[in-house]
Amino acid sequence: MAIPFVAVNHLTCYFCENVENNYICNRFAIDHPCPAGTTFCRTLHIMDTRGNSVVVNKHCATEDQCRDDRVGCLQQDHQKTCVSCCHSSYCNEPVPTNYSNAVRQPKPTAPTRAVKSAGAAAAPRLLLLSAAAASRLLLLLAAAAPRLLLLLAAAASRTAAAAGCGGVPAAAQREPAAVTAAQWAAALAGRELVAAPFGVTEPL
Repeated sequence: MAIPFVAVNHLTCYFCENVENNYICNRFAIDHPCPAGTTFCRTLHIMDTRGNSVVVNKHCATEDQCRDDRVGCLQQDHQKTCVSCCHSSYCNEPVPTNYSNAVRQPKPTAPTRAVKSAGAAAAPRLLLLSAAAASRLLLLLAAAAPRLLLLLAAAASRTAAAAGCGGVPAAAQREPAAVTAAQWAAALAGRELVAAPFGVTEPL
């Protein structure tokens, strides 16, 4: 048995017919999605000469019902009628009261194809730039690591020499010998280092 296709409309509007005011309409409005083919929420508001609400109607509306020439305000005898249309769910919660809010809100425009194409084309370039920056940073860190280790070793040796300089001959109070790159490579490979006198390190 074939199942008929029913179009789904994601728009939901406040719905009421011929109620006294906006408060009653919103409080007891029927909450259900708009039928297919309706793209606006329409509100009709009738007021007396003092601006008090007389009638409020709210419902889903088609494009034709919300044409520019069908929204706005009209003064007739002792009553003023204002009509407004909007395009998002529950956007018709307030009622129009004058020419400034009795309008048809424009629909949001989707991004153009040119904007989408530009964004898609720029994505690979951004990824390449990020990868290049990360590689450059790793190279800089790798180049600076041995020098940083040597500086740390020299500082530690000076501290140790200064702590025991009272019983050490003047000839022995010299700058510690530089640690070779091979020694630090051995240390990084997992070999243990022992501290020789005056800060010189030698692998076991």
